[in-house]
Amino acid sequence: MHLKEFASALKKLIPSFQYTAGCYLVTGEYLDDVDDVRKAIDWNRNVLERRGKTKGVLKYTEREINHRFIIADFLDYILENTPFITENTYWSPENLLMVANIYASLLRDGLLSTFPDQDFEVEIIGDDGVDDEPLELCVTFSRKN
Repeated sequence: MHLKEFASALKKLIPSFQYTAGCYLVTGEYLDDVDDVRKAIDWNRNVLERRGKTKGVLKYTEREINHRFIIADFLDYILENTPFITENTYWSPENLLMVANIYASLLRDGLLSTFPDQDFEVEIIGDDGVDDEPLELCVTFSRKN
């Protein structure tokens, strides 16, 4: 049944979270291993220090690790796993923004229920240029402070 396959593919949009090596992260196919997260923190600390910044390494690391590209991380997966959506399916800028906003809402709700005492900033990046650069549209989050 097509609806069952589509529902299964949409589950990829529903985030779960973890707290690893001092960072709030989306659980998934990126950095789940503590050592990998620590390496990312060290890498980002070096990046920030080269820019003359000494604070905010965990927030910066969260923002970098947690970004999800709407087409590459979600819609391509749905395309590959849902037979009634074909390669000729057109993702209009409006549809891409709708998916980005839905995912951002799912992040906000999930973060609030998982970490109720922590404030987060959920950000849609590339929404102003989705007409010209649709592959760059992504959603990310990090702690506010």
